[in-house]
Amino acid sequence: MTAPVRHHYDVGDDFYRLWLDSSLTYSCAMWEPVPGENLDVGGDALATAQERKLRFHLDVVGADRARAVLDVGCGWGSVLARLAVRHGVPRSVGLTLSERQAAHVRAQAYPGVEVRLENWLDYTPQDRFDGIISIGAFEHFATPADPPAE
Repeated sequence: MTAPVRHHYDVGDDFYRLWLDSSLTYSCAMWEPVPGENLDVGGDALATAQERKLRFHLDVVGADRARAVLDVGCGWGSVLARLAVRHGVPRSVGLTLSERQAAHVRAQAYPGVEVRLENWLDYTPQDRFDGIISIGAFEHFATPADPPAE
């Protein structure tokens, strides 16, 4: 799995900056529907819809009260940034298989953030987490040959 991930995400951050929002948030967004229109995508700007999605997930794990949060498939660190800067979470761990993404997050030097170049299946936490966030990563872990129960 590591080789396909690196091939996909390690092509260069400049490529992703061409079409992602400024936080480099990758994956689906949560659009606010426009009243009277039967469309999934409303009148939001991409950054607004991405921020709504991040806020939703941070609210679900209770980021304002959390002491430790795990972000599986942390990408370029948009969740980790908010955990550290906006919510003051003392310990946040991000897992990624992309060397470029890990380097990007580490370069930001967010307080209390550790990013690991590690598969979530191999990760053994030393302490408990108050919440786990994974946005768009688990869909990549299954294969068509996997039984539905798995």
